Amino acid sequence: MSAASLVFGSARFTAYAPECLRLEWQKDGRFIDAGSLFAEDRPEPIPISSTIQGEICEIDTGAIRLRYRNDGRPFCDGNVRAVIQRDSFLAVWHPGDADPRNLGGTLPTLDGFSRPRDPGDGLLSRNGWSFIDDSRTHLLVDGWVEPRPEHAGLDGYLFGYGLDYAAALRALTRLAGPIPLPRRCTLGSWYSRWHKYTSRDFREIVREYEARGFPLDILV
Repeated sequence: MSAASLVFGSARFTAYAPECLRLEWQKDGRFIDAGSLFAEDRPEPIPISSTIQGEICEIDTGAIRLRYRNDGRPFCDGNVRAVIQRDSFLAVWHPGDADPRNLGGTLPTLDGFSRPRDPGDGLLSRNGWSFIDDSRTHLLVDGWVEPRPEHAGLDGYLFGYGLDYAAALRALTRLAGPIPLPRRCTLGSWYSRWHKYTSRDFREIVREYEARGFPLDILV
């Protein structure tokens, strides 16, 4: 059977790219279709192949083959198993698996840092997969931010790409939207200091930069 998404018991599975499968579990079956701060405007899903035998369903996106057993429990390593295969690369994922080979995420700010800090997990991993949990991210409803309803269950995205990191980035861009290029000036020289500057102080800083022949693109 081929369809855009599959509802099986309290679970719903939707693929947005062969390398990206959304996994939702709502005990009452009231799935959330609104965008989130992570996936603001989801694209049309791609068809997935699936088979159902009793309490077992199997899904194939072309890069991810997932097996789910409808045992009435939320997703766990006892009822979900996914195989990621790209060319000669093969990996297996279960919910809750650690990702020690993750290549790292990002930090929202460096303010107040005096020593190295763990940036957390990111999209790319030498394990060939990553899982982004979107269960607590706020929703976007009618152009405004709202918390998830109390009945909200599990909502996450399994990215399975093997060692094709470019495919992972394409899948993320398709799901979360294209990343706009920054203005050219923001890539230049910045002057920023937490200080009670006056308008005259700012003008003097600019004149000194000009006098010394130093570039200055942004003054904060």
